Amino acid sequence: MFKKTILYIQFLLLSINFSKAQNATAQLWNDFIVNAPLQKGFTLNTEFSYRTTLNKNDKWSSYSVTPNIGKSFSKRVDAMLYFGVFYTHQQTAFNTWELRPGIGVRYHITTNKRILLGAILRFEQRNFYFINTENWTHNIRSRLKLESTSLLNGNSFAQDGLWYIVADAEVFWIMDNQLEERYVNRVRFQAGFGYKLNNKWRFEAIYCYQLSKTNIKGEFYDNSQDIIRFRIKYWTK
Repeated sequence: MFKKTILYIQFLLLSINFSKAQNATAQLWNDFIVNAPLQKGFTLNTEFSYRTTLNKNDKWSSYSVTPNIGKSFSKRVDAMLYFGVFYTHQQTAFNTWELRPGIGVRYHITTNKRILLGAILRFEQRNFYFINTENWTHNIRSRLKLESTSLLNGNSFAQDGLWYIVADAEVFWIMDNQLEERYVNRVRFQAGFGYKLNNKWRFEAIYCYQLSKTNIKGEFYDNSQDIIRFRIKYWTK
C-alpha cells in the first residue's frame, strides 16, 4: 500500500511538471472545506478556494467562498442549498465578481460499502458583475456529476487512518445566454487519492482534466486545462 501511495504522489508531481512545460493553461486549485452539524439534521459546509494558472505570462486567478446547507432525507437522498461568492482576475484590466446561488440533490447509489457511488444534479444562477464596465449579466446553468470513493485499506469509512481513491466526471449545461469569461466549463474529469486521518481531518490530492471554451473580449475558441487540485476537509464535530 505504501509503495502504491508513493508512486501515485510521484505521478502527481510529474503531472505538475508536465503541465507547466506543455500546457499554457495548466492550473493549481487549493480548497479548504469546513463541515459543521446544525440542528434538526441540517449540515453546513463552507468551501474556501484559490485557483490560478501556472503560466505567469498569462495570469488568471480566482478566489471564492461557498457556504452550503445540506439535509439528508433518507440513506440515499440529500438536498443542498448554496450561495457562492467569487472574485476572478480574467485578464489584464478585466476582473469580475460573481454571486452564485444554487440548489441540488445527491443520490447515493451505494451506501455503507467499500466503494461509494453517487450522482449530484445542480441548478445555479450565475450573476456576473464586470468591475471595469460596472455592468451585470446573468445566466442559468445545470450540472450533473457522477462520483465514486473507493477504500484502499480498512473495512469501513468510519475507521481512521484510511487511504482511498476519489474519481468523478461532471458535465455543465448553460440553459440561456453565455457569460463573458475566460474559462467556460463544459466537461470535467477528476481522479486522485485521499487520506482520512480521523473524524475531523481528510486530505486529498487530485488530477483534473477540464474541457472548456473561451468567451471573452470577442475571443471564441475551445481549450483544455490540466489541473492539480489539493483539498483539505475539516469537521468541527
